[in-house]
Amino acid sequence: MMASIVGILHMFLLDFFFFLGLKLNYLDKLEIDEFYNILFADNQNIVIFIVGAIVLGFLIIFLRSSILKTALFAITWSFSALTLIPPIGYNIGEYMFKKENQNIQMQTRAFKGDIMYESRSHLFVRFNNNNTITKIKKDTYATHN
Repeated sequence: MMASIVGILHMFLLDFFFFLGLKLNYLDKLEIDEFYNILFADNQNIVIFIVGAIVLGFLIIFLRSSILKTALFAITWSFSALTLIPPIGYNIGEYMFKKENQNIQMQTRAFKGDIMYESRSHLFVRFNNNNTITKIKKDTYATHN
């Protein structure tokens, strides 16, 4: 039980910094107005979180060697903090969120563009390799693929 709690707390801290880097270096760079807590909650992979929490919790609690524990902390925190480096955070954000060459069918017209991020209620789309991101309310388009 204690290992699970320790693992969950450790994973929350790792995820906090991982998603903070994505927010700062991908969403904020593209001027996408998404709250951090929504980004964190909507994009959490629960399977990775649970497995990671269990594994990390047991390793932290049951590893006897302080050198191995230190190495475990250094490795996990290093990977989590990579998104805080601007070019790496932007590339990971693109990999996670960007959907290229999507057809977006609106009521009267169809568009082709890159979906840079999809939130609960909006699509954030870049049309024609333009640097401007257009925010489209989800109830105003029919489909995208």
